[in-house]
Amino acid sequence: MLTTSRDESVRIWDLPLAPVPVPGWLPKLAEALAAQKFNDQEFSQAVRSDELWQLKQRLTESAESDPYTLWAKRFFAGQASRAAPSASPGTAPRNTQR
Repeated sequence: MLTTSRDESVRIWDLPLAPVPVPGWLPKLAEALAAQKFNDQEFSQAVRSDELWQLKQRLTESAESDPYTLWAKRFFAGQASRAAPSASPGTAPRNTQR
């Protein structure tokens, strides 16, 4: 990904490829974090806050070791206890000259 800043610097970010298919809980997590989802009639409706806490509990206690579950565990761990993922080569930005 290429980004620019107000100071006219340019950065190229190497992004890892996301494996497919994504787990069924990932869209539910997005809805729970946004506290909104679309119903069958395509109208927005509120998501109960306990859905986020149920997902958090399920994911943090999961024995799964797929990349999505490992990401979710780091996400819910909180910033202070997050460690950089060991299998994420190339995620540091590279500065380029303009």
